[in-house]
Amino acid sequence: MKGRAEGRAEGRAEGRAEGRLEGELKALVRLLDRKRIVLTKTELHRIETCTDQATAERWLDRALDTSSVQEILD
Repeated sequence: MKGRAEGRAEGRAEGRAEGRLEGELKALVRLLDRKRIVLTKTELHRIETCTDQATAERWLDRALDTSSVQEILD
């Protein structure tokens, strides 16, 4: 029983982390759209396939201050 409970708790934590990451990435794409920054398919794919929370947060922070996709994603 203890192993099952730990597994469920771990699964919930992973789900929350994935949800936070997905939310950051959606916010980034939405912000870029609102700023009328057009993404190439390659840039959009890079954003959509990001798996690192810190990277997503860094990109979103940069997007607040710049309008250059290169500056955001580098």
